[in-house]
Amino acid sequence: MNNRNNVIAKLGRQNTIRIFEAGAGRLMREIAVNGTVCDNPVCEETSVSVELVSEGKKYRDSFNPITGALKSRELV
Repeated sequence: MNNRNNVIAKLGRQNTIRIFEAGAGRLMREIAVNGTVCDNPVCEETSVSVELVSEGKKYRDSFNPITGALKSRELV
């Protein structure tokens, strides 16, 4: 069974990312980000990435959609 794209990421309130189960549409997790979100989150194979501004710099953060843990942060 292919587990790709089984989640949907949407921008939540107060700079959070909401992760929904694609099949049922139920809210699985809400991830608080450190900064101001610039663009809508993007679901990739095993991560959710979002561009944000923090401390005057623009970053792209990648999160694990299941645990909500920050996987990587790169300066854009």
